[in-house]
Amino acid sequence: MKKKSLIKISVLVLVVFVFSLVVCLAKDEVITLKFFSSNPDKTQGLGLLEEICIQQFEKANPNIKIEQELLQDDPYRKKFQVYLASGELPDVYKSWCNIDFMTPVINGGFAAELNPKDYVDRGFAAGALDAYTFNGKLYGVPMYADTWVLYYNQAIFKKNNIKIPQTYGDLLSAAKTFRAKGIQPCAINGKDGWPLMFTFQQLQLRENGDQKLIYKACEKKTAFMKEPIMLQTAKDFKALYDAKFFQDGFTSADYGMARSMFVQGKTAMYLMGSWEMGMGTDSNIPADIRKNIRATKFPVFKGKGNIDDLIFRIGGGYSVNAKSKYKDAAVKFVNFVTSPDIYAKTAWQKGIVQTPMNSSKYVTGKETPVQMDLAKILKDGKTASGILWGDRYTPAFFQDITRLMTDYAVGMHEPKELMQEIDRLVQKDIQ
Repeated sequence: MKKKSLIKISVLVLVVFVFSLVVCLAKDEVITLKFFSSNPDKTQGLGLLEEICIQQFEKANPNIKIEQELLQDDPYRKKFQVYLASGELPDVYKSWCNIDFMTPVINGGFAAELNPKDYVDRGFAAGALDAYTFNGKLYGVPMYADTWVLYYNQAIFKKNNIKIPQTYGDLLSAAKTFRAKGIQPCAINGKDGWPLMFTFQQLQLRENGDQKLIYKACEKKTAFMKEPIMLQTAKDFKALYDAKFFQDGFTSADYGMARSMFVQGKTAMYLMGSWEMGMGTDSNIPADIRKNIRATKFPVFKGKGNIDDLIFRIGGGYSVNAKSKYKDAAVKFVNFVTSPDIYAKTAWQKGIVQTPMNSSKYVTGKETPVQMDLAKILKDGKTASGILWGDRYTPAFFQDITRLMTDYAVGMHEPKELMQEIDRLVQKDIQ
């Protein structure tokens, strides 16, 4: 009897030992999460910010490794579509809260639903999480607060005795003077189309200060052809082209080309979003140019609009693949890197980008001038546009509108024809 009892106890001990060993091995198992992002340069800017956050996560979670795949914005979007078509999306990926981007991802079951309660105490600006909420469910965490601004090289303006533009008239006058001196006024990546879409909405807002008008036209509550302000906006935009405000060949310039022209001192201005705040700390930019980069509010028309009405949106963020083998670990990663003391603190104190989280407690007094300019622009804002008009509806509408804006820039349409074409696309693409 005693022998049988001893055998039972031995077997029990062995079972417990084996179970403990399995648990221990499982606990120590190293898993790899695939992370796909559009920020390939890890030495500065958004790429550096991501790298710092990833290193901190791996240090805190030694059993989880992050395998990164990094491409520039346009190649990233193309590769993303390949992944989407094949059903092989990485575990965590850079996303945009635009309807044209998120709709196929959600419909395909590739966006995991996140718990809004995880982000309640993170200091997100009002409406920030709403940007990633579709049908009452949260599918991403917003990382960038984007405002459309005019960057300028103050040394070039000072050297040529030209005042910083405060009105649309100043803008055209500056373009004329710079051109007369052989200086290209302003860089923009016209090839991509969306910066022109941004600028069109900005001009309309400056004409009458109505943040809702352009959306009403897209929602068929009115029409572009019926609104005199829209026609005037088209004429304002054409006036910029006619004044050669943008650099030569701007409709062939992609993002990298446009930015390069400005940071090399080949243009006096750069029309772009506040996500370029990192130019003030980018060691790849010559020091004499970097220290002279500033940002100003987009100019107004005399007696119209308000300079503190912003074209402002929640930009990119992170989403989790709902079909990931390691979905829980992927959510853990996103929640870690998006915590204020990791992401917002690093982003602000290194002068990389504005985040939709409150960064006031991270102020050090060592901020760059362009960083403080952008913070003031956002702080002074009276109204905000939200998702851009081209991004707000269908993928087809976005593609058609960006193509149309580029066509308009090269003179393929007159202002009235532009209005007719936009109305046609609204009827075709927006149901």
